[in-house]
Amino acid sequence: MEKTLFNQSDNHHPNKQDTNVQKIVIVGGGTAGWITAAVLSKERPDLSVTLIESQKIGTIGVGEATIPPILDLLNTLQIDLTSFIKATNATFKLGIEFQNWKKVGHSYLHPFGAVGQSNTGLPFYDHWLASTQDQSLNSHQTHALMDYSPAAKMCQQNKFYVPSNAPNTPIEAARYALHFDANLVAKYLKEYAIEKAVEHIDAKVEKVHQQNGIITHLLLDNDNTINGDFFIDCTGFAALLIGQTQGTDFEDWSHMLTVNRAVTFPTKVKNTIPVYTRSVAHKYGWSWHIPLQHRTGNGYVFNSELCDDQTALQTLVKQVGEQPLQPPRFVDFKTGVRPKSWQGNCVAVGLSSGFLEPLESTAIHMITRSIKLLLRYFPTRKSQPVLSSQFNKILYEDYIEIRNFLLLHYALSERTDSEFWLHYQQLKLPAELTFLIDLFKERGALHINSDRLFVNDNWYAIFEGMNIRPRETSSLLSASAQAGMNNLMTGIPSAIDAAVNQLPSHNDFIKRHCGA
Repeated sequence: MEKTLFNQSDNHHPNKQDTNVQKIVIVGGGTAGWITAAVLSKERPDLSVTLIESQKIGTIGVGEATIPPILDLLNTLQIDLTSFIKATNATFKLGIEFQNWKKVGHSYLHPFGAVGQSNTGLPFYDHWLASTQDQSLNSHQTHALMDYSPAAKMCQQNKFYVPSNAPNTPIEAARYALHFDANLVAKYLKEYAIEKAVEHIDAKVEKVHQQNGIITHLLLDNDNTINGDFFIDCTGFAALLIGQTQGTDFEDWSHMLTVNRAVTFPTKVKNTIPVYTRSVAHKYGWSWHIPLQHRTGNGYVFNSELCDDQTALQTLVKQVGEQPLQPPRFVDFKTGVRPKSWQGNCVAVGLSSGFLEPLESTAIHMITRSIKLLLRYFPTRKSQPVLSSQFNKILYEDYIEIRNFLLLHYALSERTDSEFWLHYQQLKLPAELTFLIDLFKERGALHINSDRLFVNDNWYAIFEGMNIRPRETSSLLSASAQAGMNNLMTGIPSAIDAAVNQLPSHNDFIKRHCGA
């Protein structure tokens, strides 16, 4: 059973007599709005929840590639995984392949799940690094780091099996996420939420009324007035409530993460459906390629100050090698965050809170993370500054963590073939990221907190993928401990290979169990 994202211990369930926050109004639908509505209707059935969206306003449809915490959300909502996959044309995702990021022609994999295992109390990476420097070992006794990752091996052979259904095998150490159609996900969760008594209003908000920093009611374009105790802004980049009304600042990070525009279009589904997302670096940005059951989603995120739309479109068409099934769509965005995503009686969720480019597929995670924190610090009154301050502090730190992890991909690149890449050769990185890189290069140490989204194995994958290794091994690594690990290290890759060889292909697994 996957770990539940929204633990009961995180939630405070006040009696109605104790609270004046009883009616929640969500403004905006799409992925953010309907995930929020679904979770609130499930976790807080004592509240009245209304969602307002206008069919006249389109949605961006973020998050077609996800990371493993998406399964926590589905478990929390008690959604059957098979039915969800069929309804959303989903496929499985075991990691991300990065092409041309270090230099043109170079590629590496960032897999999900554990890489190796250790019985000494020291990180497996320390033992693996020592083995690569041990002159007494021959080539048959040393392996690449990704040879110790079951998810990486499954990606290489395009195999899939649910890790939790393979206990006591190497496959159990893998983790997985999903690729899916974001519009179908919003539709699925909309039906889920409405069945749980969420009121849905198709209208546009014409005016937001507030008094002393507290939103009181909304005036809709159908002349109706909607009152609420607490408001959730899911209006995307427009940030109608948190930005235009509450006036909270947006902290611009576009001087660090410089892509600011994307062109997207779908193409026909491939005969072989990859079990990973592909990210291909180009002269002015990078492209994504997301395999679904009914189509492949493609996009090129680029810096519009260096690359015009026609060049971007031609770059993506050339990369894909196929004609689009639909007209190309262009989307502008700005990377950054609102340090105060909760102000007064309003919380921003999704793009209205912040946006970090889709390189590591974190958009939906930040939606669910925001809702988890909101449930943990859910207000009983319309203004409780101590709760909102803690919420803002944690969420801001989360955004910084992801920003730094994304920057790592660019900062380690050796590409100098355009002004876009030269920018990252000269960029002054955030102090905390510079220190972490220096610490790793010196001794392989990371000291990432266990409650972070990206743990040590994630960072190791990027460093090793970009051919960055420490100058020295751990000072705590004794010769006897290393000798005791050598047999284990020799046996793990062959055990993983034997297990993966028995698995069905990704295509066959979907066809047998969850074909749309």
